[in-house]
Amino acid sequence: MAASSDDLAVQATNEDATSCKRYAVQRGYWEDDYIKLLCRSTDRKSPEISRGYYARVKGIHTLVEELIKLTERNCQVVSFGAGSDTLFWLLHTKSLRPSLFVEVDFTGVTSRKCQYIKTKQPLLDALEDPIVADKNELHSKHYHLLAGDLRRMGTVGDKLLSTGLDTSLPTVFLAECVLVYMEPEKSKDVIRWAGTNFPTALFLNYDPIHPHDRFGAVMQQHLKVRHEAVSYPGMRGMATRN
Repeated sequence: MAASSDDLAVQATNEDATSCKRYAVQRGYWEDDYIKLLCRSTDRKSPEISRGYYARVKGIHTLVEELIKLTERNCQVVSFGAGSDTLFWLLHTKSLRPSLFVEVDFTGVTSRKCQYIKTKQPLLDALEDPIVADKNELHSKHYHLLAGDLRRMGTVGDKLLSTGLDTSLPTVFLAECVLVYMEPEKSKDVIRWAGTNFPTALFLNYDPIHPHDRFGAVMQQHLKVRHEAVSYPGMRGMATRN
């Protein structure tokens, strides 16, 4: 089934996010030797954009690393709408790789990431055998990249469990600028699935809730220029509903 124009617009925001991260890394906001392998080039971004991404990356990475250290790496990470995120490789570099790391995103996103991983040796070197990959998905001993639509959580949930996720282990679920693009009932299904299946779970949700402050206005203008209208159905009640 061909992706709708709305789905394509949401997928395109991954390219913007990756470009913004690469620019911030180039400007020295944080270190990431892998982002350049997943983003061909970038252009100049405003300071507000770079600072916003620094807060996002620093916050998420700090919390995930603390959990991994607390459990002595005997935990799992599931990233919903992972896009071109490099967290798995950064954790590997720091010797903080968890027992299992699983990413999920639209097929249009995972197919590109699969191609990058298969053709960029530093990305491939972090994976352990057996490595099995096709056009849209990639599987290895500790890392899995899955194609799926989070609005169909029943199907996605089955795929997640098929990777070998241990429901008894502490598991952190990441959703960075993902639920805001989903209808509230659909995002509730995602959170409910995680809480129901994993008794020891931490759900980290990073989404815009103040679209009219300085950063929110700059971000919306940035997306509008590049992709015209991107809708945010999940903005309604974001601060309280989840």
